[in-house]
Amino acid sequence: MIKKIINAFKKKIIRNISFFLILIIALDSLNNLHDKKKEISLKIDNLIFNKANKNIKSDKYWAEEVVKGGYILHFRHTQREKWNDVTGFDALELSEKIKAENSSFNKATCLTARGIEEAKLIKNIFENLNVQVSKVLSSPSCRARMTSKYAFGRIDQITNSLLHRTAMTPKQDIVMAKQLKKIILNLDVKKNKNIILSGHGGTIEDNYDGRKVIDTNNVGNLARDEGGFVIIEKKGNKLIAHHKFKNFSKFINSLVEFPIN
Repeated sequence: MIKKIINAFKKKIIRNISFFLILIIALDSLNNLHDKKKEISLKIDNLIFNKANKNIKSDKYWAEEVVKGGYILHFRHTQREKWNDVTGFDALELSEKIKAENSSFNKATCLTARGIEEAKLIKNIFENLNVQVSKVLSSPSCRARMTSKYAFGRIDQITNSLLHRTAMTPKQDIVMAKQLKKIILNLDVKKNKNIILSGHGGTIEDNYDGRKVIDTNNVGNLARDEGGFVIIEKKGNKLIAHHKFKNFSKFINSLVEFPIN
């Protein structure tokens, strides 16, 4: 009887020891997991940080490439007032050959005072950085023409293919997309100079016959604020978008440094 009691007591002790050993192992695993969690979290933070730094370097790299020249720069016009019927006024301006700057609806289709200053900012920065421009093509819309005038001082060619598609009938989209690609491919891009396309957001992302006007795989979405631009390289019969400056300040802030004092 006593022997049975002792054996039962031993088994209970062994069970308790086993339980505590399992508990210790579990706690140790949780502790390791916590450490791993911190380690994983740190790695994720580092990846995000490195990605952010990579984007900053990328902005700087491509800004320096713009200064060197040899690219096609597609600018979205600078600020205009947001009128709901702007596309209707655009259609009226162009179909009736009205100079919108002198019209009663000029606020709908032309630049605001702020937009003019934003365009002048582009001019001043390009001049300070000695960015060379060989040719300026513009959409026929008032705001694109004004951007060309105030930012680049001239318009060498106006093409309807740079006009935003919402001002056209749907069947014109494919025709205009083909024409835009044809015009860009025929441009003579100088090694040390850039060509300017002054237009609207979205136009260069057009597709026709299953093909893109511009290969956007390196950039993705080309959506920009007013005054933002895309850097395009012509390689044979291909037009490749390399980088997007969402707004012009992104370009400025990647290159212009202030003295430390």
